[in-house]
Amino acid sequence: LGDRINTATRSVHARLNKNLILRLPLALPPHVHNPSLYVSGLVHIAPIYLVFESLWQNIVLAEGVATNTPPPAPFLDPASLALFPSDASESDKNSKPSASPCPFHIRSVLTHVLLPSLNRSRALHHDIHAITGWTPSEVSAQVRLVAQTGRLGAFLAHTKRSVAKNPHVLLAYAWVLYMALFSGGRMIRASLEEPGHSFWDRKADPVAPSGRACEKPVFDREGLPLSFFRFATPEDGEDLKAEFKKRLGEAEAQLSPDEINEIVQEAVCIFDNMMLLVTQLDGVCAGDGDANSKASSTGVDEGWVAALGGFLGGRVRDSLAVARER
Repeated sequence: LGDRINTATRSVHARLNKNLILRLPLALPPHVHNPSLYVSGLVHIAPIYLVFESLWQNIVLAEGVATNTPPPAPFLDPASLALFPSDASESDKNSKPSASPCPFHIRSVLTHVLLPSLNRSRALHHDIHAITGWTPSEVSAQVRLVAQTGRLGAFLAHTKRSVAKNPHVLLAYAWVLYMALFSGGRMIRASLEEPGHSFWDRKADPVAPSGRACEKPVFDREGLPLSFFRFATPEDGEDLKAEFKKRLGEAEAQLSPDEINEIVQEAVCIFDNMMLLVTQLDGVCAGDGDANSKASSTGVDEGWVAALGGFLGGRVRDSLAVARER
């Protein structure tokens, strides 16, 4: 299944990687002097993991499943899912996606593959809190706000509808979003660690798109606020990666050909939506994104446009205009 997903997404995966590699340095010295742009991106990534992991947990905990392992303890507040829009259209904003009963074999598969140590929602919440100094409730409020904006809001609404119809597509999210951290995530973490405490200890500028002011960072001097990219296992996640792939391989035998095809198709959708999210973030970081208020003028916005324009031949503003029209 993993090989099928990799083959189907190879082209869009390569484009997304290129986009991320071009943009990552722009959130680090010498382009910026504090982690404001990085945490702005993190606030947009957090809802993706929170929604997919909440959906997964809710299905697994809905009813007991006879497996060789006990059901995991809840790692998210089940009520948190209600904080996100259930549909992209304004008229249906308060409606819930119609979910079909989850077949027993699918719940069994999802229970077998679920490894609580893979969960990233808590780590994302922790990192945002550590960088911004916001209280946990303030972090949640900012994540909820961003989750309703632009392509990200449409992405989350699609995820909820798709999982309600075909719960097994959660395996596409697990493969794409977790395996990314085991491969490209290692490179990203190394780049983020390079500036050291002199960068991460600095108070961040107001965070886009809301312009919410930050407090003094609150994290242990022995580490950096990068737990999103770390796994608390003896082999820093490599053992967890091997276990995840093993369990997915075991579970695959219970899936029908149609179910496997639907998982692969959903993986392509995930990459397409991530590409659109990158465009949304270009707008946010350039001061043109979805925002209820603008961050204070620090020169960072124009610096982002100038630097990204240098990488991409000055096409940033044009691409943002096209995205808005779309």
